[in-house]
Amino acid sequence: IELDINPIVKSVAGDVIDFPKPPKPIKVPPKEDHTSQVVVPLYLFSTVFGLLQTNGALDIDITPELVPSNVPLTTTDLAALVPEALGKLPPDQQLLLSMRVKEAPSVTLQKGKAIISIPANIHVLSYHPKGTPEALFELNAVLTLNAQLAPSATKLHLSLSLEWLSAKLASSFSHAFDATRLEEWLSDVVRVAYVPKLNVDLGVGIPLPKVLNVNFANAALEIIENAVVLTVAS
Repeated sequence: IELDINPIVKSVAGDVIDFPKPPKPIKVPPKEDHTSQVVVPLYLFSTVFGLLQTNGALDIDITPELVPSNVPLTTTDLAALVPEALGKLPPDQQLLLSMRVKEAPSVTLQKGKAIISIPANIHVLSYHPKGTPEALFELNAVLTLNAQLAPSATKLHLSLSLEWLSAKLASSFSHAFDATRLEEWLSDVVRVAYVPKLNVDLGVGIPLPKVLNVNFANAALEIIENAVVLTVAS
């Protein structure tokens, strides 16, 4: 059996999502005898992440309560990296990172790897639990994540890990600075506070077709250009 998934995807409101089809046919590797093969196309992954972005599920406000004590999130720690960004703020004030994803992430499937690229605006503010946060600066960042794919009996599951993060200064309420000095620090924060949230949101998995009671738990998984191929022994 060879089966290409051509799904109907609906939003929470029940509206059918019209996503772009691939510009050219997917080149699937030859199927062996006595096997069933299911092709999960790139545009299905793109639609999943597009829905998460549209629903605001990719946005997050990161406060000190969301990070372990070994990940610094105060003005003192920030001053060690970019002192010019803080102006006259006193040391040891807590920070708030407000991350907003205004564009749909891009998904790349190629040569055995699944890569998710998330463009994000990161607002960094001084954080007063009982007061009003004070804006310090804004960054334009790109998060590049590796997706590990694993089939279960009826679903395809994704688990993300941060490969790298790049950042550029968008605006500053004090002085301009080189935002690349913050990339390692931001990566640490994203790994402990943001990536786990994404993995929870993705935990439901992508449903696979229920055809002839095929169990995909032991399927061989191959990532090819613009698709994922699952092969099950018949």
